[in-house]
Amino acid sequence: MMTGKTKIYAFAALLLALQLLIITPKVQARSIQANNSYVVLSLPKSFKSQHRFAGFFSRDAGATIMVLDLPREAYSQFTHRFERELANKGYSEVRREKLNGRHDEHLFFFARQHTPVGQFDKYLLIFRNQERAAYVTITVNPIEQVETPLSYIGAKNILAKASLASKRARAAKNYYLDYMGAFVERSTIAGSTTIFALKQPRAPKKRGKPLFVIAPSISRHKLTGLKDTGRKLMANFARFRKMKLTAEEDLMVDGMQGYGLSATAINKSDGKPVGIYQLVLANPKGGYFRIVGVAPRPQFAHYLPEYRRMAASFHLTTPLSE
Repeated sequence: MMTGKTKIYAFAALLLALQLLIITPKVQARSIQANNSYVVLSLPKSFKSQHRFAGFFSRDAGATIMVLDLPREAYSQFTHRFERELANKGYSEVRREKLNGRHDEHLFFFARQHTPVGQFDKYLLIFRNQERAAYVTITVNPIEQVETPLSYIGAKNILAKASLASKRARAAKNYYLDYMGAFVERSTIAGSTTIFALKQPRAPKKRGKPLFVIAPSISRHKLTGLKDTGRKLMANFARFRKMKLTAEEDLMVDGMQGYGLSATAINKSDGKPVGIYQLVLANPKGGYFRIVGVAPRPQFAHYLPEYRRMAASFHLTTPLSE
């Protein structure tokens, strides 16, 4: 039976954003480890590690690779329902194929996804070793105007060589908090989303604990319609239902325009009421930062001032003026 944590990891993989991947052959590849990840790939030098997500991007090639670290036990969930979930998410021509060159436990899928901005070819690898598992996505937009788009064989060659390092690569964040109050950083998901939890000894896992999350957007496009974006992000919160806004406000944080919202909702996983605080900051350099605090409804009034103070202490590592 799928555990709550494993289910979150399995379905988080399905939510990895659409990107473009093209690679130029005849360019010497080198092994490089994704930031905040165990995943190691062999890639041409034009691909650069990203801070907005765990993966790589090449502007010249119009290409992106995304990776997600997983607990080892999450692998079995993909074997039973991943192909069906892809189809349910709107992917077409989903097919499981052999990936020559790999001798570990792995699954390889090809699929296509049609979106308002075009069709994307997807190459999906899930694999594991004795300690952990990983999910790697290569996405290709066939209509992208580049000289040498990644071929079917090229994508398979990259995934055939994907491996896991013994230690996670740590990368400096492009932001920091001046105030963390009763919270401490606990974990990182998908290389960029940081989870903060209460400063207390680790105890048996219990649902309903207050959390604070910072998630940079993957998109580099300058944000337009800050209020609309904030409201849409809140309304489309996948973990919650019966969302009801209770407060909204314009803010300025570290020179960035922001829009804060508070709301009540029901947690889908356990049916219990929660309070949610969200601040979306428009980064003038492109993209945005989404800051979220969640607590059980009875505790939310206590933690809301903390969430606001933590969000207000957000600073970019490199000032906007530089």
